[in-house]
Amino acid sequence: MIYLASPLTHDDPAVFAYRVEAVRRATAWYMARGIQVFSPINNCADLLPYCGLSEKSHDWWMQYNLSWLGCASELVVLTLPGWEESIGCQQEIRYMERLGKPVSYISMEAIEEGQS
Repeated sequence: MIYLASPLTHDDPAVFAYRVEAVRRATAWYMARGIQVFSPINNCADLLPYCGLSEKSHDWWMQYNLSWLGCASELVVLTLPGWEESIGCQQEIRYMERLGKPVSYISMEAIEEGQS
């Protein structure tokens, strides 16, 4: 199973919405190819209003994300704008490197080209 990481938090609601939509499309791309994929954004973004958390609840997210990362065989980082500055993405990368598990990167351009 791959764990799909990407930046999420942003002050601009349009950027936040774009990131959620991009992760959904990337997850669907992997699923359509028969690849087991987990994305915490897909799993939780719609639930935030119901659980009293926000995308800015960093400590909660990292605890949740790292528990799933431990189950994954690989981390794939969706290189949306801001991924290099994303504290969460960088922590996930370092965690998987410490575990000795592979980390790879994919862009939305590559996904869109692969869908055609």
